[in-house]
Amino acid sequence: SLSHAVDRRPADLSGGMRQRVAVARSLAMDPKILLLDEPLSALDALTRANLQDEITDIWSRDRKTVVLITNDVDEAILLADRIIPLNPGPNATLGPSFKVDLPRPRDRTQMNHDEEFKRLRRDVTAYLMDVGIAKKKEEVDPPLPDVVPKGPLTVVEGFDIKIKKGEFVSIIGHSGCGKSTVLTMTAGLNEISRGGVILDNREVAAAGPDRAVVFQAPSLFPWLTAKENVAMGVHRVYP
Repeated sequence: SLSHAVDRRPADLSGGMRQRVAVARSLAMDPKILLLDEPLSALDALTRANLQDEITDIWSRDRKTVVLITNDVDEAILLADRIIPLNPGPNATLGPSFKVDLPRPRDRTQMNHDEEFKRLRRDVTAYLMDVGIAKKKEEVDPPLPDVVPKGPLTVVEGFDIKIKKGEFVSIIGHSGCGKSTVLTMTAGLNEISRGGVILDNREVAAAGPDRAVVFQAPSLFPWLTAKENVAMGVHRVYP
């Protein structure tokens, strides 16, 4: 997918191509886990569909463990083995797990015809709407600003998740509920106040090449070509 763009710089690439470079850079490090933080949300529908297919193809060939953050129910059903809602924060908790028991490859043209697809869409959407409405009822009109320190904010709390090697899991939820915080904690980019993240029987203490992250906005070096951006990660890990 990058063959015609390897010598171009990011400013000369489309949004979809820039995100492909970011994905390729992460995969080039041969990570154990690929962490995707809404990588397709800023793309047009056609480009998004093409990249969904490419991500599925990469996963099916390499069977890397993937955690996808998304707020798109259909995207989660198309890609994941398991969908886990994140209840709105602060103090966000994990909701019930929805198993996606649909044969692969999955055909998006069947979205509105396949009964299991429609049932999953209905169940996940209903759950998200219910927790969203419940959260709204808890909220009151915010008071006037009070510039008094109140200590750290607990974004997510008290949840436990186990992911099998090679599993494709999607964390889904409303904007601002703490999805990206969950992912950056897994990546070792955020400190954890209590508990821990365990990968291959070792606790994650900092960022590392065994956990590659693709963010919503591709962070590329503008003075490097597409190929040089991909090679950057490899050179850092395998000098």
